[in-house]
Amino acid sequence: MSHRRIAGPLGALAVFSIAGSAKAVTITIINNDGANTGFNDPTPVTPVGDNPGTTKGEQALNVFKKAAEIWGSALSGTVEVKVLASFAPLQCSETYGTLGSAGPMSAYYNPRFPNASAWYPVALANQLANRDMNTNQPDIQAQFNSELGKPGCLSSRGGWYMGFDGNHGKRIDFLTVLLHEFGHGLGFLTFVDGTTGKEMSGRPDIYETFLHDATQDKPWTQLTDNQRKSSALNNGNVRWEGPAVTAAAKEILSSTTPTPLLYTPAKFESGSSVSHWDKSLSPNLLMEPVINGDLTHGLDLTTALMKDIGWTLPATTP
Repeated sequence: MSHRRIAGPLGALAVFSIAGSAKAVTITIINNDGANTGFNDPTPVTPVGDNPGTTKGEQALNVFKKAAEIWGSALSGTVEVKVLASFAPLQCSETYGTLGSAGPMSAYYNPRFPNASAWYPVALANQLANRDMNTNQPDIQAQFNSELGKPGCLSSRGGWYMGFDGNHGKRIDFLTVLLHEFGHGLGFLTFVDGTTGKEMSGRPDIYETFLHDATQDKPWTQLTDNQRKSSALNNGNVRWEGPAVTAAAKEILSSTTPTPLLYTPAKFESGSSVSHWDKSLSPNLLMEPVINGDLTHGLDLTTALMKDIGWTLPATTP
């Protein structure tokens, strides 16, 4: 799985809201597909894996609602999160494919935010400001591969699995991919240009403030542009230093991989490098750069990272 920021016109919109408990954040899905495509595909299908939809479009929308429900109940917030979503042909071959892409549509900094100098993705910035800071556009834009399972695009995998029960077999579990991409849109990414090491408008982002290069023994915010560029290629030596993740990692990761490393392969991968957990971590995590068949629909270390960057998590019963 990978992510990248996408810009485009809104087009005709259909809106669906998901609300959990009173403390949960509301996530609103904006259907940006055209007639007879994606979420509007009328092709008849049989209900599968607790998904009662009877058309391809209805099943896809149901999975989106399920992902919004899971993420909505995991985070607290007073301002709805608006997700502009659609299907489109994404990069793909018989052996490799981009399953989905997502990211914030804007970012903000404010002297009243916990870190006054850092960029915050708009969905989080809205919660900190307790208002919608940009009412004219959605907060997250997401696209998913419409060609999956077709000739030339991972056809041996059989396409998307639209059930909620995890019985995907060789198919790609759509709910897992959605949970992953929602994570990017909510803040699991850096705005640093990994090919140059430059920060966005010369200002750090909140995700970046928790990155630490073990070789240089410095946080990313204390590195020069060239040093950050080098760090983005420093395989196995960039880790997350945030209290929530550090505590959760002791419970979630195996004893052999206790350090939450970020994905920094020696060859930079646009949309993947730095903005994912490293593939070496065990067990496999939701926010790794490739999908793993043993993933459940849990959020593992992802919610701890959200807490580190500023999201409030609902109180849980001991």
